[in-house]
Amino acid sequence: MKTALKICAVVFGIIGVVFLAIGIGVCYVTGLRWPLIHAGIGAVFLILAISFLVYLRRRATQEAHLLESGARIQANIDDVSLNFSVRVNGRCPYVIQCSWLDPQTQKVYVFRSDSIWYNPMPYLGSRTTLPVYIDPDNPRHYVVDTEGILPPKG
Repeated sequence: MKTALKICAVVFGIIGVVFLAIGIGVCYVTGLRWPLIHAGIGAVFLILAISFLVYLRRRATQEAHLLESGARIQANIDDVSLNFSVRVNGRCPYVIQCSWLDPQTQKVYVFRSDSIWYNPMPYLGSRTTLPVYIDPDNPRHYVVDTEGILPPKG
């Protein structure tokens, strides 16, 4: 999803700048006001691009903060499945679903990893748990640490 948002941000940013430049340029050269519609459309696309980039930056900052100072727990691996809500070039990514029982509240939390574009099952080996970094005040803010599940470099 991160890559898709980056691509959308770049495409929308380029479209926004082009439309904005054409609209303002035509208005400046001709003195007509109707090309401002182009500038308005360009501004909307540019705002969307900036919004995508701000969201990605905020998410990256939150993940870095959780990895650095979040509470580390071991969550049980429940399932490895395809995420059919995302499709790129006809392929769906895998996600690892984990669960954890909070010993204080007796509430079960379910965590899902980010998209993984290869089957992680062979790399999990005999693992039954994965580290998850949570916000102790709100366990719904979390990062599933899949760094150790990488294919061997070869």
